[in-house]
Amino acid sequence: MDNPRGVVWPDVTRFAISKREPLRVEQEHFRDALNGDGNHIVSMAEGVHTLTVVEAVLESAATGRTVTLG
Repeated sequence: MDNPRGVVWPDVTRFAISKREPLRVEQEHFRDALNGDGNHIVSMAEGVHTLTVVEAVLESAATGRTVTLG
């Protein structure tokens, strides 16, 4: 049986989220930077925040509890 996207199953919710191919996006950003069109620089603070969020997600998955960032 085909399982349509966005349907709620007993313990699973699937969302239809389009995803671009990562290498293509990276190459497009590189092209834009060479042409002076893009500003896709990630600051150190943004990188640290991203890692903090990832660590919280992993902790939540491991413990089954909500992790609050503060």
